Amino acid sequence: RSLGEGQPERARQSTGRLTNRGCCCGDWTEGARRTSEAPASMLESHIADLLQGQAKKFIHGFKSEQLSLGILSGYVELKNLALNPEPVDELLLGSELPFVVKAGTLSSAMLSLSLMQGELELVVDGLSLVLAPAARWLSRQEVYQHRTNEMERLEFVHMRSQTQRRTLERDMFRKLFADYLSRVKIIVKNVHIRVEIEDELSFISRGPAVAAGLVINSCDVLPVKIPAPTNSEESNRSELLVAETVALNGISLYHESAGSAEVHVSWDLYHACRSCEHGVFQKVAQAEFTRLMLASRQRHASTPANRQLVPPTNISLRVDLKSQALSTDTHIENCLTMEVMMRLENPSRLRFTATIEEGVRWLARRVVDFQMWPYLHAQCAKPRNARARWHVIRSFVALKRRIQSNKYSLQDAILMRINCKEYIRLYKRKYNGPESSVAWRKSLPPLTQEDATNLGLIELSYPAEKLVNFRLMAHAEMKTESSLNSFCEEGAALQSSGPQRSPRRAVSAWQARELTPMEQLHLHGQHGFGVNIYRGLPPPPSNLKIRIDIVLPHGLWWVCELDQGMAGPSAVPARGGSQSWTVALDCAAQPLHMVLVDSIADTSVFGTLEIPRVREGERPLALLLGRSEAAFRMGTPGRDPRQSKALGHGGSGPEEWCSVLEFDGSI
Repeated sequence: RSLGEGQPERARQSTGRLTNRGCCCGDWTEGARRTSEAPASMLESHIADLLQGQAKKFIHGFKSEQLSLGILSGYVELKNLALNPEPVDELLLGSELPFVVKAGTLSSAMLSLSLMQGELELVVDGLSLVLAPAARWLSRQEVYQHRTNEMERLEFVHMRSQTQRRTLERDMFRKLFADYLSRVKIIVKNVHIRVEIEDELSFISRGPAVAAGLVINSCDVLPVKIPAPTNSEESNRSELLVAETVALNGISLYHESAGSAEVHVSWDLYHACRSCEHGVFQKVAQAEFTRLMLASRQRHASTPANRQLVPPTNISLRVDLKSQALSTDTHIENCLTMEVMMRLENPSRLRFTATIEEGVRWLARRVVDFQMWPYLHAQCAKPRNARARWHVIRSFVALKRRIQSNKYSLQDAILMRINCKEYIRLYKRKYNGPESSVAWRKSLPPLTQEDATNLGLIELSYPAEKLVNFRLMAHAEMKTESSLNSFCEEGAALQSSGPQRSPRRAVSAWQARELTPMEQLHLHGQHGFGVNIYRGLPPPPSNLKIRIDIVLPHGLWWVCELDQGMAGPSAVPARGGSQSWTVALDCAAQPLHMVLVDSIADTSVFGTLEIPRVREGERPLALLLGRSEAAFRMGTPGRDPRQSKALGHGGSGPEEWCSVLEFDGSI
């Protein structure tokens, strides 16, 4: 009040000074903000350089402009990516799928992290891949890595007891879901995977191409919160380890027959650009490849549903992995149970042809032949002339007889027994030498470089299950040798402890030794080096019980069109050019429920199919036969809601159809 009454000018000056002081405080805040952003931008620059160095292993021609990074907001985004096929090829080889990736693109991939909640969200959009049948010579390094991975998986199963495996697997899945899967949300959009087959389904050298594709509009993988058990007793009986839901929207399959298929990336182009820095995009623009894939997808989406292999449908999945108590004759053990519940939200529709069936049979033969490639390519060099090619063909036929049919000639059987004994001898040397953890093995000869080479050559010649059987025999010998030489180790310990006299002092003078051939024969039994090494390892008892529950509430309508070659010359021509008989499985008026359960005692699978009784006047589950596909172009025939009873036959000419077999009653 005194300032306002007596000193107005002074008050204005004070106010002005306060205003100026406030402006200085604002400048300081702005400078502090800029100072705090500087380290963040520097950190983003360092992380961008690190990601750029790692991304080159999976992405062709990666540039910093394709990376968007926000440290403070917690997201990383990559755009317009050209994928490197090599990591996917390694995955396909490990899965024994006979395909390679010719080209692949990804529109965007964004990783968002919530630091407060500890959750991670991955959004992948616009994944396009073009696959082709594998036709390349595998290197020894690829074969050896593939064989090593197989042996590691088998060793985990066969070199541990069933109780140990159950405990390890239960703890592994519990930690995997609690630490990772329960915090990750995955969203995948606009997936298009296309397989192009050139010249392989034709007897002539340059036949027409065939293509097939998979389209997924969206796929959401979400974790389910696992409730805490109410008491410890309930937790011991049953424990939910993993719970995930998968929602597939707009999943469809298409097929392009010979003469109508368009090749987006030819094999000649892929083979010529395989070693280039950018792959096929060295000669083909990435935007052009994306346009071709989008055009194929739109063309098949506009095709009528009755002409598509599998029209778009929605599928919901729920996957639960539980640890449940399993009662045996003597005690109670834990067993893993996987329950998969699948529900189709739309009617199940399938249009099959004899041409597609021929392609499926070709794929099955190609998968079986592809399993021989690691053995064939490891033994034979890439042929350069006709004589070498015939040698490779003879070796391939012999490998199929020896590995797939498990039939051995006398020469192969004797050679396998020699290699088995040599492998056991060399494998035990890996545990010898001065660096051995066992005292008495330090004086034995270690594994040399030549021995390691011979050991690797044997591993390249036999399947993983045979090699694991060899290793089991080697471990049995080492266990027996440890018991045999335990006195030497005790004697050495007593000798180093002091000068006191001991009755075991003389034991230290014994020389460490391995088993003699006669002792090895007695250890492995009468058939140790005979029948057992050829028969292979017995299948281990299963530790995972799988139950698959499939629900089709809207029934199914499957159509199979026979080709002219299968229909015969007497086939009746139909309107529109079709000259093939057509078979249809009609269950459009009844829901289906299928349950598949495997047995934990053996490899058998029990299946249950439940179909309720149809309503009065409706046609039950039936097998229909039509003169041509025109008889079924409008879907299931003879079902008119205006009529009191469904028909069993109808049509005329190429549209004639009849019901061949009907299942009346509940199934």
